Amino acid sequence: MTKHSTRIALKTPVRRRKVSTNDEFALTVPECARYLRCGPRSVYQLIKEGQCPSLNIGRKIIVPRAAFFKWLESIGQKTA
Repeated sequence: MTKHSTRIALKTPVRRRKVSTNDEFALTVPECARYLRCGPRSVYQLIKEGQCPSLNIGRKIIVPRAAFFKWLESIGQKTA
């Protein structure tokens, strides 16, 4: 057997979160991206620029659900 033998990597299944239900307080960045139909990087950029409401809890960034949808409506009114 050689020093660098090939091993098969066992991967655990990735759990995909669906878009939050209405009873949850906050959205994650990927959930916001799904609502906006853009990538998470775009949402992070909006948060960094202060355009999208967000909260930092430790290293995690969450977006309060009510504030997100209020912000989304205000954007729709500006463009209409």
